[in-house]
Amino acid sequence: MKRWTILIAAFIFVSSALTGVNETVIFDFSEADGGLPTAGVISDSSGNLYGTTEAGGDGVGTVFELSHANGSWAQTVIYSFNFEGGGYFPIGGLVLDAAGDLYGTTTAGGANSGGVVFELSPANGGWTENDIYSFTDDSGYDPQAALIFDKSGNLYGSSQQGGAFGYGTVFELSPSNGSWTETTLHSFDSADGDGLEPDCALVFDGSGNLYGTTSFGGKYDLGIAFELSYSHGIWNETIIHSFAYSDGASPFAGMIFDAKGNLYGTTISGGKAGDGTVFELTSSNGGWTESTLYNFCSVSDCTDGTTPYAGLIFDPQGNLYGTTNGGGTLDNGVVFRLKHSGTGWMESAYRFPGNQLDGGGPYYAGVTLVQGALYGTAVQGGGNTKLCIPNGCGVVYSIAP
Repeated sequence: MKRWTILIAAFIFVSSALTGVNETVIFDFSEADGGLPTAGVISDSSGNLYGTTEAGGDGVGTVFELSHANGSWAQTVIYSFNFEGGGYFPIGGLVLDAAGDLYGTTTAGGANSGGVVFELSPANGGWTENDIYSFTDDSGYDPQAALIFDKSGNLYGSSQQGGAFGYGTVFELSPSNGSWTETTLHSFDSADGDGLEPDCALVFDGSGNLYGTTSFGGKYDLGIAFELSYSHGIWNETIIHSFAYSDGASPFAGMIFDAKGNLYGTTISGGKAGDGTVFELTSSNGGWTESTLYNFCSVSDCTDGTTPYAGLIFDPQGNLYGTTNGGGTLDNGVVFRLKHSGTGWMESAYRFPGNQLDGGGPYYAGVTLVQGALYGTAVQGGGNTKLCIPNGCGVVYSIAP
């Protein structure tokens, strides 16, 4: 896997910390219960949190649950991955179905060593794990992002490698009679400006079209945003934007829609300072127009953050939230908010303090909003530096504005 650390200011910018916030570490990993939580967390209807770690447990990753009761959080490892034939090294996040089953991906392992899609089902007070699909070179391999469901219960995702041309795929998994059937919807190609190496989670629009990003490829080999639309039994790809560095480069995460049908996302590099952007894609007259909402490292010492690997979320007021892996205090990353005001966007950030215990380096992990508080993970920090040398095993944190 390539881990690259690779907004022309027409907006109002305010450099300040998120005011009135209180960051709390709600869990500190200690290797046996997981380590390196590279993805974020999701929540069920009861407010329990679920996530993955790339390491720890039996050594090659875990799925964990955090349940809240009597003012404290209790962590349970609901599955530890191992080398005994199944998948391992889960980097992407999880998705829940209506029955409370969890689904995710691993980047390696499985019958063909290219990673798996797994299901975890609650049963008899525990969880049962089942690998529902093992990737092959032809269908893609090395999936790194969370999956999504359509209204019929089919799963969709992306793989960074493999497919017909070796540059990754978008795939569908359809359940039938207790098993799952894989269909490759698109194999990315180096010809005609297509994207390469998608790392993203996908998103549907109201008409059933799929949207995502690739980290490389496109007209300038700096990544694309794409649409896949279904017609007459096949999925057709449209490149809706090729990044050109000045407007961002290498989008790593997926995108989200607002209520008007506009798309929002991040790039890990490019933009005015070269340290990443937040962008918007607006649909008009059959095409898409890209606007840069924010350029990271727009202030001294990049205290507003750099390299946002993770995607974005909206709060009910229409503010955007996300994370950066770098910048902030001692290059430990930030949680940022973009608030629309007047004709532009104002940015403010919570900066991980770099004191080890509070965590740092959110990496791929964005934040999720649960009952008015933000929750996320960081791959560094925590008190267990003797077990995970030198930076700790990582933490799960909450921020309450």
